[in-house]
Amino acid sequence: MSQGNSIIVSAHDRGRHFEGLLSHTNSSTPKPGTVMELTRGVAKVNGRFTWDVFGADAASTNNGVAADGDQRLMAVLLEDELLGKDVDTAYAASTETAKTRIFLYCPLPGEELNMIFANISGTGADQDVAIGDQLIVDNGDGKLLVAAGSDESEPFICLETLTDIEADTLTHVMFTGY
Repeated sequence: MSQGNSIIVSAHDRGRHFEGLLSHTNSSTPKPGTVMELTRGVAKVNGRFTWDVFGADAASTNNGVAADGDQRLMAVLLEDELLGKDVDTAYAASTETAKTRIFLYCPLPGEELNMIFANISGTGADQDVAIGDQLIVDNGDGKLLVAAGSDESEPFICLETLTDIEADTLTHVMFTGY
């Protein structure tokens, strides 16, 4: 169960807030608490870079996300407070001519957030998470998973116990910076 009712939990967040545009290439409608990545090869539009869900554009080179737990910038999608949206409201899909404005946050180590922990299809009652478990970012959907032990980056730790996960769950985590 998440802590509070926003993505950023830390009272005095010190990370970097910024705006971007949602990529139209994958027709994604991500929810706040998803990790995003800069869309490669796309220039700024009206002073803002375009962002896509972490790993949504499969990497064929060393420049993109190629696997779960790849080490990249951790840009977390925030809720759209200007439009009065909450953490459960997904952003609308962009089109090539009308890109959706999004709000992002890069946390500093030790900051607490509410992030989406991914339900792994087919695991049902076998999917549990303990306080202190190392978490990685899932390639392709930007949600968190329990680390496998050989991952390049384990940037979050879980701050709550999750039992028998049957759906994506907004989860209280801490950013480690690793």
